[in-house]
Amino acid sequence: MLLPSVIIFDFDRTLTFLYQDVDLLVELKRRVLGCYEGLDIPDEVISRLPADGYLSWHRLHSWVAATHSDEAGELANERAQKLVADFEFSRAAVTPLLPGVVESIHSLYGHFRLGIVSSNDADALRIPLREAGIENLFQYIAGRPRSHFHPDLLKPSPSQLLEALRVLDADPLATMYVGDDLVDMVAADSAGVTPVGIASGNYSISELSRAGANMAFASLGEFSQAVLECYTKATP
Repeated sequence: MLLPSVIIFDFDRTLTFLYQDVDLLVELKRRVLGCYEGLDIPDEVISRLPADGYLSWHRLHSWVAATHSDEAGELANERAQKLVADFEFSRAAVTPLLPGVVESIHSLYGHFRLGIVSSNDADALRIPLREAGIENLFQYIAGRPRSHFHPDLLKPSPSQLLEALRVLDADPLATMYVGDDLVDMVAADSAGVTPVGIASGNYSISELSRAGANMAFASLGEFSQAVLECYTKATP
């Protein structure tokens, strides 16, 4: 294992699991659709939307931005963005961090610079971190941009990771991005950082490895133990 100096984490399904009940994502889709009532959206566009509320929102936002450049379209996208952020707040307020996360972050703190890059709203993701008393252990926390939002800037785009590297003045070759999703692995590779998979979400170790993970673990605890063992061996 190449010892990093910076470790950046994904949030949902890596540090917590906001939507373990998948019906919540279906409910989010229903609410998002309500934000676009009154716009002339063809039935074929609606019928092709996935059940996942986030993916539906992304597709609707992009479609409306491309076809409704008027005030009505802009307001609909703004309503949807606020609704999703509020929905995330409601979930973050009642969803604790995954087992072992607090201990893992404490064990890594002081040996590595830590950060978070997430597609969730930044203020929402801070709630469980603050509740667990580890918010201040991260040098960098960034979520979905509130202004000039566009789905294309989210993972698998490397945009957010590249911005994190810039702000942290971090060497990509000495940086790991730890996530649970296939898009995390793609974004990390595109940003030139080491992709690390954690099978705490919807994908297995083998699936994460096939998606580009340099290494993959069953849990964040296993990852932190492995990287700390490497650190101990490399430190006189």
